[in-house]
Amino acid sequence: MFENFLVPAYVMILTTFLVGFLHVFATLKLMKSDPRWADGVPSMPYPNAPDSLKLIKNNIQNLFEFPVIFYVLSVFCFIQGIQDQLLMTLSWSYVVLRIAHSYLHIFVTSTALRGHVFVLSNLVLFVMLLGMLRTMH
Repeated sequence: MFENFLVPAYVMILTTFLVGFLHVFATLKLMKSDPRWADGVPSMPYPNAPDSLKLIKNNIQNLFEFPVIFYVLSVFCFIQGIQDQLLMTLSWSYVVLRIAHSYLHIFVTSTALRGHVFVLSNLVLFVMLLGMLRTMH
C-alpha cells in the first residue's frame, strides 16, 4: 500500500476535501449564529467575514496551487512504474508537510512557522521533481 505513488495523492485529495468540509461547516455555523450572514456568505471578496473563515478559504486555495504539481508527479511516477524509495519518502514527506501547513494555516496564527513549513514542502516537491527526472531513461 505505501509503495504506490497514488496513495499519498489520495491522502492529499482527502485533505483537500476535509478542509473544504471544514469551510462548509464554518460557513453554516456563521450563517446560523450571526444574523448579518443569514442569507449566506459571499464567496469573494468577503471583507467582513471572520478571519477564521478567511483562513480556511485561503487554505483551500493553497491546496489547489503547488499540490497540483505533486499530483502530476505522482501520476507520472505511477504510470512509469517507478519504484524508488527516495521518491516515495519525498512523496509522503510532502503530504505530511502539506497537512501540517493546512493545520497551521487554519488553527495557528504564526505565519513564520507556517511559512517555514510551506517553503520546506515546496523544497521537498522540487527535490521530488529532480528525483523523478533522474529516474527517467
